[in-house]
Amino acid sequence: MIESCYKILSFIEYIRSIFNIKEIVKSLKRNLYILIFVFSIFLVSFLISTLLIYDVRYFSFLGNEIFNAFKKELSSKVSFSYNYSFLYKLKLYELILSNNLKVCILNYILGVFSLIILLINTFIISYVLIKFGLKKFIVLILPHGIFEIPALLLSISSGIILYIGLVKYILKKEDYKVYILDSLRILLLSITLFIIAGFVESFITFTLAKSFLG
Repeated sequence: MIESCYKILSFIEYIRSIFNIKEIVKSLKRNLYILIFVFSIFLVSFLISTLLIYDVRYFSFLGNEIFNAFKKELSSKVSFSYNYSFLYKLKLYELILSNNLKVCILNYILGVFSLIILLINTFIISYVLIKFGLKKFIVLILPHGIFEIPALLLSISSGIILYIGLVKYILKKEDYKVYILDSLRILLLSITLFIIAGFVESFITFTLAKSFLG
């Protein structure tokens, strides 16, 4: 019994040593080139999507269809209440967090293919900017976006790093463990940011939107 407890405590301590803040920062530094690559894809796709939605009617129509589909799905899962009670916000937080975590894990599994998810999300962000204008965009996106967008980029980066580690494992490279552990650390950071983003979106963004948009 004592030996089992000792093993459990040793395992917990090992996990803590792997996922402490210093190690997470080191993982980010080691994989900075991947983070820059993913951010560059986000930035370029945002600029292109914004121009396409602004100038080409088809892309504006497509953005409208995606946005309306999202609103329909949201309203089917959460009964909209304009008094924004605590229970309503809590239900909304549960829905948003569940969706965010699903996207996060999917990005991790898909690896480089998750860039498709990035393009879709970037397109939606661009659509909101064009449809509502800069002031409303700041209210609707910025409060939770400062957490959610980095979380999205980190989850995609973690998946790419995981794939690099798996390739190195197949090629019998000794440093494959470093990449796999780095991917898990960055994934953990992404999940943390998604949790914060979901809370801010549910309890702050929606309140600001109600006050600002009426």
